[in-house]
Amino acid sequence: MFKAIGCLFLLSACSLGGLYLSGRIREEERLVQTLLKFFRGIEGELTYGGAPVGELLQQAAQDPRFAGLDFLPLCCRGMETGDFSASFCSAVEECRCLQKSPPALRQLMLDFGGEFGTRPSPVELSRLALLVQKLEEQLEETREAYRKNGKMYNTLGVLAGLGLSIILW
Repeated sequence: MFKAIGCLFLLSACSLGGLYLSGRIREEERLVQTLLKFFRGIEGELTYGGAPVGELLQQAAQDPRFAGLDFLPLCCRGMETGDFSASFCSAVEECRCLQKSPPALRQLMLDFGGEFGTRPSPVELSRLALLVQKLEEQLEETREAYRKNGKMYNTLGVLAGLGLSIILW
């Protein structure tokens, strides 16, 4: 009886491990989607509205669609005392939402923050368009990673649990 319960717990633990690994890929996909929405919105506002970047960041920080982007409030606080580039880069370094993200995504954000200014100009808008393009590529890579690995992690977790249960029985 205790062996059966132990094997069931082992199967459950391995299955949950597989679900966890698969879920991390999904979280990364959602993060990139949210970043893409954010930067597309900023690109549209700068192209057609011409509002200052600080004001756009304040609006985005209060928007519930971007609640997962915890670097926005940090950047807004930093902009009160410093310039955009330094505030953005330090906010990206300190935020929790990008801590588990791939280094390439974090570096993409840091590169953008280091190069982007506070006034919309054709150069700044082209940098923003380039960032949006790179985020679209990152989103496609993340989706492909889930298609390849996400289901594998789920299946592998169940099979590992079954295998270990059989071995320990």
